[in-house]
Amino acid sequence: MAVKRTLGKLLLALAATTLFPPQAALAGWRGHEKPVAEHQILDIARWPVQSKDLLVNLATAAAAVAAAVFAFAQIRIMRRDSERAQRESKEGRIQAAADRMLQPFLPNTKEENVVKRAVIEDIRQRIMRWSQHATIIAGRYGCGKTVALEEALRGMQGVHVHTVKDRQWEEKLYAVLGLGDEEMFRKVLQKIRQELNQTPVLVLDIPRSTKEGMDSISSFAKTFSSDGSLAHVIVCASSAAMAMAFDAGGDQRQENYWVEDLTKEEAQELLALRGRTDWEQFVAACGYNALDLVRTCEKYTGPETLAAKQAEMEKRAREEVQTFRRDCKFQTVDDITPAGANILNALLQNRGGLAVGKLEGGSGASPEKVAMWIREEKCHPVVWHMVKREYQFASELHAQATESSAGEVETSGMLRWLRLTAMFLHLGLGFLARQPTDARSKLQHCQGSPKQLLMLADVCLKACRSPRGQVCQTRPGKNIKFVKLVKLVKF
Repeated sequence: MAVKRTLGKLLLALAATTLFPPQAALAGWRGHEKPVAEHQILDIARWPVQSKDLLVNLATAAAAVAAAVFAFAQIRIMRRDSERAQRESKEGRIQAAADRMLQPFLPNTKEENVVKRAVIEDIRQRIMRWSQHATIIAGRYGCGKTVALEEALRGMQGVHVHTVKDRQWEEKLYAVLGLGDEEMFRKVLQKIRQELNQTPVLVLDIPRSTKEGMDSISSFAKTFSSDGSLAHVIVCASSAAMAMAFDAGGDQRQENYWVEDLTKEEAQELLALRGRTDWEQFVAACGYNALDLVRTCEKYTGPETLAAKQAEMEKRAREEVQTFRRDCKFQTVDDITPAGANILNALLQNRGGLAVGKLEGGSGASPEKVAMWIREEKCHPVVWHMVKREYQFASELHAQATESSAGEVETSGMLRWLRLTAMFLHLGLGFLARQPTDARSKLQHCQGSPKQLLMLADVCLKACRSPRGQVCQTRPGKNIKFVKLVKLVKF
């Protein structure tokens, strides 16, 4: 500022000496009058002196201005270099990261477009009263987890949201904040805590496409939220499999929040915010999933849009139920566990009654494995509720598809038994016609109980695959598994 004032004074001096003659040149004029001719002679005589003085003044002023400008530029360069050095130092980078996190958090969704849900207030209270351990936000895909969390954080200071895309997420977190290592990040958190007198919040947003890194996330949360309480780590996982894979040292070191689908009132409010009063038609076509409702509302051109959406969702629900029942199986030491069929049957039998727990999937089919299969196959007919710790249908459409498919499964099972019976009779007659008398006598004890009939069928199948005249050995009471028999039958 002082340099600017000096430069201004020099410019004023230059203007004064240029526009007004020197005082010495005017000394002979003051106080008396002289003839015009004498004035002209004096003026002509003074021109060289005045011109010389003017040039000297101009040169002096120009030199002063140049010196001032040069000094001003040097000061600016020195100040800029000093500021750059300060920013690039550890202290400067830590302060810059702290300043960034101290900015009030602004969600992506405008406040007037957000439905007021109870879960938002629950999450906000958890943040305000937090003292220790990580928080896990989970729920069905498209239920509004991210919107609910961001709304709970609206306007808060000391918040940073980082998207986890791969195993290198921690290094990328430090790089985004302009930090070099964990120690610098710790100092940032400490500085924010001193400034706000509250714990900073770090949100780790895990998209559905991310399939690795949960082990390092768990360790990070344990270090910063459980052991040191330096930051409130909130994990918002789009995939239930990733949320269930979180382990910072047991369930007691995490607090789970489950975001349900919209209620009837919330769905009505959501559509009203988007100018729709016919919310019942949208719910009938899309269900109560927030993402489906919003996307359908954006694409709406008429009743045909809802009809097409409903047909699409019903078809998808049927396909997901059939795929889950048929393909969700796990190999164990002794057998193959049809986890998908087990879970769907249990949900159908206990609908509206007892909860379907983790053991309903069968041997070797833990909820974590089932959730991993669901994510890998992109097939979501059921969900594992992390708070209630039970299986649930993903939607009412999936429940209806399961009910309708149950009759088809029962009918196909009866047809299979009939085909098996016919094949057993055919094979048995062929076997008795081919075998000698001693072989037929050995089969007399197989007449009677269902277990013995299964033994007979097994012997018949072996006989048809053996050379003529070879006797198949069997013993009364031999335990032949039906699964083994079914594997031998070719349809």
